Amino acid sequence: MVGLNSNFQNPKENLAKAIIAYDKRAHEVREYFKKRLTDHKEAQDAFDDAMKLWLESKKMLEETPTKENALKIRKNLRNMIKRHLDGTKPLATPDLALISLTGKLCRKPVMLTIDYLLKIWGVNLLNYNEDIAQIIKNFHKNIKNLSKNRLNNEESLALLKKAERQFKFFEFMYKSKSHFIPNLLSKKADDNFLIIRQIKKIYKKEAENDK
Repeated sequence: MVGLNSNFQNPKENLAKAIIAYDKRAHEVREYFKKRLTDHKEAQDAFDDAMKLWLESKKMLEETPTKENALKIRKNLRNMIKRHLDGTKPLATPDLALISLTGKLCRKPVMLTIDYLLKIWGVNLLNYNEDIAQIIKNFHKNIKNLSKNRLNNEESLALLKKAERQFKFFEFMYKSKSHFIPNLLSKKADDNFLIIRQIKKIYKKEAENDK
């Protein structure tokens, strides 16, 4: 939003706060998993790779926005996600796989929002329509898979339906010829995150109860 010269709700200040918060979280995640992966060097290396990608992105985020840097940050973000998933493979269980799937539901609206904002900024995104169509398809596939899992209860099923309804906004945004307010997109992505976080908490509690 800084690159789009938006002044609504002080995006520069919000970005600075977000960088600090994410940096703290990134280091916490890396340390948490490295302590649990002492016998898995490749997994530890994956978290080190993700940290290098974040630090590179952090430096660019603190600079004046450019379209070149925006594309690099976008690429780094996707590679960070992949390396985090690679790093957690040695700890995988069926229940953890389901909980991890909720993370994908969080990421899909964020990915749509990022690509949409880059597009209206004038950044040339290769295979934009194909990528967006695949993101939308995967979101609905993940919702369907999660709806069938044994960790569900009445509350989580209702939240999954709510998340699916919320996601329709992003589908409408993609198909619309109008430009949406960047801050509205950010809020919608945040709303989705809060819903999915509730679902994740329910799954964690149910998984613990089964032990």
